[in-house]
Amino acid sequence: MGEVIEAQFGEASGRLGSRGVSSSPHRDEDRALAYEVWRTDGAQNATLTASLLQDRHGVTIPYRTLARWVNDDHWPRRAHLDRLRTVSSHVSQDTALNLHEAANHASRYLLQVTSGAISEPDRWLLKAAEVALDRAGFGPSRPDHAPLLVLNEGREDVTDLDGLTDAQLAELASGTINR
Repeated sequence: MGEVIEAQFGEASGRLGSRGVSSSPHRDEDRALAYEVWRTDGAQNATLTASLLQDRHGVTIPYRTLARWVNDDHWPRRAHLDRLRTVSSHVSQDTALNLHEAANHASRYLLQVTSGAISEPDRWLLKAAEVALDRAGFGPSRPDHAPLLVLNEGREDVTDLDGLTDAQLAELASGTINR
């Protein structure tokens, strides 16, 4: 009885039978192609996918087989995860490019401060420059690795720059002196 059920359901599901041989008449490559067509141009529709496979690729896979694969192989979840990986990859790449661009702007600002082109550097722009450089992989150059600016919790003012001259601010921004 167990062999009869295994033979029926093994063949119906395309899984390995009792001898470890696939009972599906479809190749793994066809199944992979079917998933890609279903996920993209097939609009996650088994009927449309069957038609597109036949018309564009000359591969005949019945609707019922595709519908079974959609369920058995969890294609909707797989497609969702594939989309997340793609989006995450693009977001990460865009973020990295933006951070490098921000670091470029930050370094230009710091050059203007250190060259004297900006005589009164803006404290918040200095903090933004520090953060941009740090996030882009250009961490603190000071031996203590302490942040350049420290904000009071719950307050908007900067605590450790109070009383510093513009020249001292410029030196801090360039990393030529320690606090």
